[in-house]
This record gives sequence, structure tokens and C-alpha cells, in this order.
Amino acid sequence: MTSGHSTSTAGTATPPLPPGDERGGTEPDERAGTSGPARSTAIAVAAVSAAALLQWLLSIWPGPGVLYLPFGIAVVLTAWFAGRAAGYGAAMLSAIIAAAFFLDPSTGTAGQLAWFVILAVTGLAGAYFVTTLKEGRREAEARALAAETVRYILLAEQRQTAETSGDVERQLRYSDARSRLLIDAVSEYAIIMLDADGRILDWNEGARRIAGYTAEEVSGRHFSLLHPEADQHAGAPAGALTCALKDGVHEEDGWRVRKDGTQLWANVIITPIMQDDMLVGFAHIMRDHTHRHSSEVLLESIIGSAIDGIVGVDEHGRIRSFNAAAQRMFGYDADAVTGLPFSVLLPEPYRTNGTEYLMRYARSGHARIVGRGRQLVGLRADGTTFPLELAVSEFELHGSRYFTGIVRDITRQRALEDQLQQAQKMQAIGQLAGGVAHDFNNLLTIIAGHTELLLGRYKEPGELHHALGDIRDAGMRAAGLTRQLLAFSRRAVLEPRILDLNVLVQETQRMLRRIVSEDVEMVTRLDPKLHRVSVDQSQIGQVLINLVVNASDAVNGGGRIEIETANGELTTARDARPTAHPAPTVVLTVRDNGTGMTPDIMKRIFEPFFTTKPAGAGTGLGLSMVYGMVRQSGGDVEVHSEPGAGSEFRVVLPAAHHGAAEAAQPHPVRETERGGSETLLVVEDEESVRRLAVLALREHGYTVIEAANGAEALRTLGGFSGDIDLVVTDVVMPVMGGRQLVEALKPLRPNARVLYVSGYTDDAVIRHGVQRADVAFLQKPYSPGDLADKVRRVLDGHD
Repeated sequence: MTSGHSTSTAGTATPPLPPGDERGGTEPDERAGTSGPARSTAIAVAAVSAAALLQWLLSIWPGPGVLYLPFGIAVVLTAWFAGRAAGYGAAMLSAIIAAAFFLDPSTGTAGQLAWFVILAVTGLAGAYFVTTLKEGRREAEARALAAETVRYILLAEQRQTAETSGDVERQLRYSDARSRLLIDAVSEYAIIMLDADGRILDWNEGARRIAGYTAEEVSGRHFSLLHPEADQHAGAPAGALTCALKDGVHEEDGWRVRKDGTQLWANVIITPIMQDDMLVGFAHIMRDHTHRHSSEVLLESIIGSAIDGIVGVDEHGRIRSFNAAAQRMFGYDADAVTGLPFSVLLPEPYRTNGTEYLMRYARSGHARIVGRGRQLVGLRADGTTFPLELAVSEFELHGSRYFTGIVRDITRQRALEDQLQQAQKMQAIGQLAGGVAHDFNNLLTIIAGHTELLLGRYKEPGELHHALGDIRDAGMRAAGLTRQLLAFSRRAVLEPRILDLNVLVQETQRMLRRIVSEDVEMVTRLDPKLHRVSVDQSQIGQVLINLVVNASDAVNGGGRIEIETANGELTTARDARPTAHPAPTVVLTVRDNGTGMTPDIMKRIFEPFFTTKPAGAGTGLGLSMVYGMVRQSGGDVEVHSEPGAGSEFRVVLPAAHHGAAEAAQPHPVRETERGGSETLLVVEDEESVRRLAVLALREHGYTVIEAANGAEALRTLGGFSGDIDLVVTDVVMPVMGGRQLVEALKPLRPNARVLYVSGYTDDAVIRHGVQRADVAFLQKPYSPGDLADKVRRVLDGHD
């Protein structure tokens, strides 16, 4: 009968418990594995040592009655609490100590040996008797418990078959009352008694609370009603009983079904009940672990979806868990590495160092960072390595220590760091170029300018003429190198104009024909409906020249170079995101059928000073300059190449806005048009450069007023009543810069035009108030002819 249910047909057999569980736990026993050799030995030694100390104190008492009493007590207590083996050890140790230290030496060796044998046999017999008595008591209790359990089951069967009597009813009622108090008190567990076929005999209050059925509803039904339908069809319930009978106990976690059809995740333990080697039933204990299972599933989901590898390691360094990210990262399946030392994931020397680190941490709890910083190298299943970052945490479970390693693949981070270092290197080069550009450009202006003036005066062929020509050419090459550095660093000042790239290609092609070897075929395909672009003419011309020269080197010994222009559309932004509105572009393509490039070379072609040419055959700045110029103009460079299949460089530039003016074609200034009679104000703080500029302009017929800085220019003009047609001024000067001078001159000379000149790079010029393309600008170094041409165009309104 069940408490609270008046018509239950189920018996009340209590589930069989391990020996000692009826008292809440087991006593130490070597047979049950609860007292290991080390613990037994320790108890025996401690007990005998205490006995020896007590014996030494008692030895002052006369009479033999108390002579060996402490040792006997030590043997008895050791055997009772630590088991038979420990009792035997205590008996032998007591005999040795007593014979050696407490017997009368006058008995002689034979007498002492005899006493030792007597004491040893007595102690061994006492230990055997005590342990036998204890085991007999335990076995009697177990038999009584088994007999009572079987009796409960038999009484329940008798009640089910209606073969009852008044005496049986009284016994059953007494048994129900006695056992139900224990069974129903365990409300956290569903305790279900089954017969040998798996039919339900008893059903406690915990089972009703967990599964939702009352005892009357399930009595006599097969316990498979708790299993999902799929498990029933698969024979899982019967299989669980078979496993329990075969192994002595069966434990599993799985889904079970409540009365209302909902499912719960349960931990189930099934134990067979035997009587005279005959199966009489099963004890079925179930606990609801749905909440824990949900937490575990949630945790597994989080761990499984983590982008970082999560590796669980025990205190011996063996891998216990390996999430999906770790599997992708290292190329191993979780089953393949579970149980292996975690060092298989590391190459040398990290493998040895990492193992030593973990063992040291496990011993001392003192953490030390693995590898250099928190970064080390991982080893994939295919033997390749990759940089990783490792963070380790520790936790304790069931008395054992475990470690969780969070592993992050930092290959991309390292690549970004390399890119950042490369960008910083490029920035440093740009800063270096900008830092020396001003003084260097002033020097080149002086060298090239005076050399050109001297060449104009000494036109007759001879050694002096050739020497001057070499000096001029060297100065021009140095100026070109400076421009390349500035273009690479994107610090050159732009002078954008609306241009037709077809015209630029046609005009540049004549010069390219002289540069490219005669055995190289050069073909142009120009789109007649090409959009206009707003670019710096000289820079884009230099881009085209560099790309063609690069292609010429690739087809050395004969080949084909194609130059093509076409319209296009920019459908993606530079960050690879689709743009909202495709923008029209102009594409300038230089294609060759030369040697091509490997992927490794393609990654570095835009790096400054990187070249595949022999030493001394190139500066490595050509393609860097191309990249810098195009990006500064708002465009991009695309490269396609394969070894042996040639290369294709596509310069993509934004088209000019609709409605822009027609392309402004170059208007070369003829020699006779360089001069004029206008009055010019030249303001330059570098005396040598100023002297050159004044000399060059006066030779072309201009009236020139000079000043060393802005303040001096204002003082000079204070005593000059004539008109000033053009102010040629350096941008960065002491006392007063060029922009401040122009602002101060506006009220005094409102009609004066302005031409800015500077040896500084773009950012320095902008900081001093000269914006790109909104004023006329001449970059140093320049030749006297360049200065005269620029002055004439500004005076005529072409700039």
C-alpha cells in the first residue's frame, strides 16, 4: 500500500542499497575499496605507535597483567576500523616492538623468539577473529535486508493475485507503513520497483511528482510507458533490463515521457534483485535532470559556436574536450585527440616548454606565461604551423584539477600587424622624403637652374658644354627620384585638370616608342566615347610611362604590349562592400604577354624598394609611385598575373562629373611666348633660389621686384606705386608665409595674380593654407624654363 493511496496494488519493497547505505555510508573496508593500502598502513602504524607510547608509560606498573594490553587494544581497533590486512600488520608490528623493547632480556634470544611467536600468533588470531566477527555482522545485515526486500516483493505479488489472508494483510500493512516512510521521504528521486518482466510493482511519491502518474494508474503496467515512442520501438526498455542483469547495474541518461506528454531529461539507475540466484525484480531509480541538461546543452551550444578554440585538459595534460572551432583550427576530430597529451597541438620547442609549464602549474599553482608573451605556435594535423594566442584557466571537479585553454588563431592579426608595420614603414619613408624635400629641392633648383642658364650661354659643342649637360641630367634624375618618393608617399601637390586620357596616351606613345625596345610590339585600343577624368596630367603620364617600362622589362627579348582605355562602373567600395549607386569610371589597362608573376611577388609589387631586377637595374619605386599617384587621384590599381601568362595592370579612375568642361588639352608654351613686360614680385627666403628666379625672369623681359619674406615684401611695396601683375611667392617662409602675404596684399593690389612655389610636400603646403588645385602652384625643383612657362600661363589665365 502507498501512503495517501487507499487502493494501491503495488508492493512496497525498498530498493536494494549497497552495504552500509542503510546507515548513510560504508565503514572502511579493504574489500569494498574504501581503505587503500596506504591508509591501512598509516592506521596500523599510528595505532601501534600509540600503544608503544602507552606501554612505555604503563611499564612502571608492577605485574604482567598490563604488560601487553595496549598492543592488544591497538590490534583489535586497527582490525575493526581498517580491515583484516591492517590488523595483521598491526599484530606483526606489535610483536616486533614488544619482543625487541619490552621483554626481559634475561630470557635470552630463544626466549624472546618464543615470546615473539606467541605474541604474533595471538595478535594475528585476534585480528582474524575481530574482522570475521565484523564481516559476519555485515553479511547478516545484508541478508536481513535482502530477505526483507524479497518479502516485500512476495507480499506485493500475493496481493496482486488476491491470494491474501488476514495475517498477510496485517504484515503488508505493517511493511507498507515501515517502508513508505523511507521511500516517500525521498521526493527528489522516483523510486520504482519492477518485477522480473519490468512491470511496475511500487511507485513512490517522488515518481508521482516527476512523472505525473499516481501509483494506481501505473500499477501492473510495463515501465516502458516512461520511454519515448521511438525508444519503445527500438527495444530500449528491455535492453536496459538486460544490461542491468548482465552487469549488475545499468545507468543511463536519456529522455523520458511524463503523463502529460512532455519530456524530461532523466538520470536512471536500474539494479536487479536476486533471491537464491533467481531474479525476482528490479529497483528503478530516476532523477529529473532536465534543468541541468538544458544548462549543459546551452553551454555546449555556446562552446560549439565560439569562434575561438576551447580545449579542456586534465591535470595530467590529457585532452578531455575539443570544441568545433578547435577542430577547424587544428584539423583534428575531437575523437582523434581526446585522451592524447595536449602537447600534440604544439611544435617544438613549445611542446616541451608547454608541458613543463602545465605540470609546474599543476604542482604549485604558480602560473607562468607560455611562450613569448601569451603568443605561441600551433601545429595542425597536416604538419603546418600557425601563430596562436593562449589563455588558460583552472577549475576543480570531484577533487581533480582541470584546465581550460582558450586558443585564438592570430594569423590574420599577424598579417594586419605586418600590414601596419609596412604602412608605418611607408609613412616613415614619406616623412623622411618630406623632411629632406625642401632643402633638397632648393639645392636641385639651384643646380639645374644655373646649369640650364649656362647651357643657354655656352651652346658651342665642347667639353664645357658636355660637362654642363651631364650636371643638368644628373640634377633632373635626382629631381625625378625625389618626385617618385613623394608620389609613393602621396605627398606630392596635385594639379588636377579635366583631361581626355586618349589624348594623353597618344601624346605619350611617341615618347614610349623611344623607350620600348624595337622588337616589342606596342598596340593601343582607345575607346572613342571615353569619359573625361579630373587628374594631374603629369602624374598620370608618369603612371603610364612606368607601367609600360615595367611591361617592357617583362617581355624582354620580344613580345607584345597593349594599352587600352575603356569606360566602366565602380560597383564596390574599397572595403569590398557594394556601393549604393554604381559610379562611372575610366579604366586604363596596360597588358603584356611576358613572364608574369607568382602570387608571392604580386603581394609585394607595390612595396617601396622591392624589385625583381638585378642590383643596380632599378630603384624599386616605379610601381610604388604608380600606386601612390593613382590612390591620391581617387582611383585604384588592379593586378592580374600568372607565371608564364603575362600581366595586366588596370588603373581605375573616377570619371569627371557630368557637365564638366571639355578636356583641357595641353597648350605648350613656345619659346617666343615665355617672355613678357609685366611687373612681378618674387618672394623667396632662400637667397640662391631667389637670385636664380629673378635672373631667369629678367632674361625673359619681366620687371622683377624681390624680397626675402612676406614682411619685407610689404615694406618694399610700401614705397612702390606701380602695379604688380603677378606675385611669385614661396609658401613656407619665416616671419610671414606666402598665404599671409597674399591676404595682406589683397587690399593693396587686388588685381595681382598669384603663383605659389614650394619645395615642401603636400601636407606642409596645406597646413600653410594652400589647398590643392584652387591656386596656381609650381613644385620645386624647377628649371628657369619651367618657371618662365608657368609664369606665362598664369598671366595669360591658363592656370
